[in-house]
Amino acid sequence: MREDKQAALRTIATHHGHLNASFLATRLLLEAAVCECPLVGGRHPGELELSRTMCHMLRAHHLGGWSDAIHWGAMEPRVKITPLGDVFVNHEFIDRVYEPFGREAGEAEVRRAAESYERLYVPLKVSAPIATIFDEQFLDAWNEEFRTSLDGMRSFVDELENQGVKQNKAVYQARRSDVIAAFVSATGSDDDKASLTLALISTAPRAEWRALSGEFSDKDWVPWRFRRRLSTLRRPLIQLDDQSDPSVLIAPGLVRDALYVTLRSFHSGEIPSSQARTQAMREWIGHANNVQRSAFNTTVAERMRELGWLVEKEIKLTQILGRPLDRNYGDVDVLAWKPNTGRVLAMECKDVQYNKTLGQVAEQLSDFLGVVRSDGKRDLLKKHLDRLEILNTHKNELEKSLKMSAPAQLEGHLVFRNLVPMRFAWERMASKVRLSLFEELERI
Repeated sequence: MREDKQAALRTIATHHGHLNASFLATRLLLEAAVCECPLVGGRHPGELELSRTMCHMLRAHHLGGWSDAIHWGAMEPRVKITPLGDVFVNHEFIDRVYEPFGREAGEAEVRRAAESYERLYVPLKVSAPIATIFDEQFLDAWNEEFRTSLDGMRSFVDELENQGVKQNKAVYQARRSDVIAAFVSATGSDDDKASLTLALISTAPRAEWRALSGEFSDKDWVPWRFRRRLSTLRRPLIQLDDQSDPSVLIAPGLVRDALYVTLRSFHSGEIPSSQARTQAMREWIGHANNVQRSAFNTTVAERMRELGWLVEKEIKLTQILGRPLDRNYGDVDVLAWKPNTGRVLAMECKDVQYNKTLGQVAEQLSDFLGVVRSDGKRDLLKKHLDRLEILNTHKNELEKSLKMSAPAQLEGHLVFRNLVPMRFAWERMASKVRLSLFEELERI
């Protein structure tokens, strides 16, 4: 409704940023407090002390992000600490790539929310059975991974909310035995299976926040990374002590949000397969990523046909050129051409994860530098550049295969479904490969 829509977008996106910072700080503080705060004695913090501690948490998040960005080569490996305690680094990457990406991505989220606003006023439909929404393979994998069905897990969260309503509390405490009883009642499981499942979704005290054991590594707790196995968004039931029947802090809203995030991440394949406990879930994650990759290739191919291009999808270089090569260079995701103009587009299509933290943005950028890594492996962009080089070397065969009526003019294109940080760090590659978003294909 505002005339200056950009100003409104910026205001809303900034407000969301402030909320996200608060949510992040409090979640991290909760994870640390469970491990570090004494059960007896100590002092009760006031608002000022909590605010100061939240700031320390955000500082740890940012400094760790700097460290990761330096590790991935996005930031200069030089830190200056003044006698007054100020910490200085070269902010060029943050100013030129990270902040513009975050700002534009935040505004895009606001636009999507505005476009779907009317759905808030559509009458709710009866929820469809889980079995009609998700693949049987995923439901079986979920059952093995969490030792209970997805329907059962949803019923358990409903029961936790009902308990909160009865007590008129958004956050309440219960004995673990009572939580197990609620789980058994909601899922039809037995006590032993319930205990095993609850252990997977509970944050338990450790001797120290940084003390790990068993299957976990630093990546599972460090406060500057997302998708951590020891995050409260993966383990929303907070165990407060080590008694035989410990007290558990329950915030049903957090538990439901955590279930949604966990479900979405596993179903879409965003969770690294190394974090899956069972072979069934690892197989599903691989399947989901393959399906997602192929689906986006198909989407791009269909769009290019709509725009008047001749198109082949997922085609090998040997098939295009009609000759063997010295090694397997992989597929061209989408090959589009117009015989009368000579334009030939070799398109690499990527539907990548939306990374938010500084370190994970830097890590994602490192996949698109167009280099051979120290371990001898080519990054994602280098593989595409190698395919372009082979096609350019054999232009005559390319023209013959595509039945071109004009000399072939080969163009390299990298197409992403949504906004990516590479968009803001593409100057040195712009002359070799054009970067586009799916919504911009008509302008190619």
